[in-house]
Order: sequence, then C-alpha cells, then structure tokens
Amino acid sequence: MLPGWVATFYVRYGCNREGPYYVRRWKKNGILHKEYVKPADLERVQAACQRHRERRQRQVQCGKDLTTVCGNLNFLLRMVRRSRKGTLRAEEYCHLEILETQGPKAPGRPKLRTPRSFMVPFFANHPSNPQNPPPKCQKKANPLPQGRIGEPNPQFPLRTQYASLNARCTKHNNQHFRA
Repeated sequence: MLPGWVATFYVRYGCNREGPYYVRRWKKNGILHKEYVKPADLERVQAACQRHRERRQRQVQCGKDLTTVCGNLNFLLRMVRRSRKGTLRAEEYCHLEILETQGPKAPGRPKLRTPRSFMVPFFANHPSNPQNPPPKCQKKANPLPQGRIGEPNPQFPLRTQYASLNARCTKHNNQHFRA
C-alpha cells in the first residue's frame, strides 16, 4: 500500500508534446513528495494507492464509530445519574429508546447541556414559549418505572442494565471518596 495518487503529465518541447509521464505524489507532514513511476509499474502503483485510500477511509469510519459509541456510553452514564434526580427531558427519553432498538452505534445523541445565549430573556428558551416547541418523539415520554434496583421489567429491558451500572457507580464512588 502506497500513500498518495498517480498523476499524468506531458512535456512540450517546441511543437512536440512528449509523454505521458507518470508521477506518484503524496503529502507527509505538510510537504508534497513525488516519485516517478515507470509505465510498466503503473497499474501496480495505482492499485497500491487505491488500497491505501480504502484502508484510510475504513480507519476514519472506525474512528467515527468509536467516538459515537463512547459518547453514547457517556450519555447512558449521565442519564443514570440524572434519573436519580428524576430530571430527564423528552429528547433524552427518545434517544434512550433509539439506543435500545439500534444499539450503541446510534447517531443523533442530544446535547447534555442546554446552550445558553448571552443577554437573552429568560423565557425565550423556556419550553412553554410557542417559538421553542418541544422535540418530536416517536413515542410519548414515559418516566422510568419505580422499583427495586436490578429488578427486571419487560417494559424497559435496559432498566436492569441502568440499575446495575448505577449500583456499580455508587459502590465505586463510595470506595474512592470516603472521608
């Protein structure tokens, strides 16, 4: 696999046009490098460049998927902590439902912090404002069922996972932050 691309160029001497000449170009640390390619090696070099390009695209996609999964796991952890207080918003319930059906690679995670505008009246971002409607959700937002921690519930299969994660977080915090 070779980084870069293959370019073709011609050289003009007077009225004659000579070529084609082939050159592989690639950037490394912001510097453009070039290497001339023999016509006999052209197909091999082009195939190697194409393999490198496809591999790089797979690496970028894996990085994006990893970022999405880590963000969704962070989201789940924060939702467990917020559910203790009972302050989950409708869009957070919607994303929890999406995570339950599509798994941790589901895109479209809502922001954990609401954006604040400078010098805007308080009621401009309030949910009762008709210019700021609540987000549309596929299902109506249901509160998390009240029950014992770790108790299975067929209506909310992830409830057991949230509860066990919540119990582990509490145990971990109690071990590390004892006074």
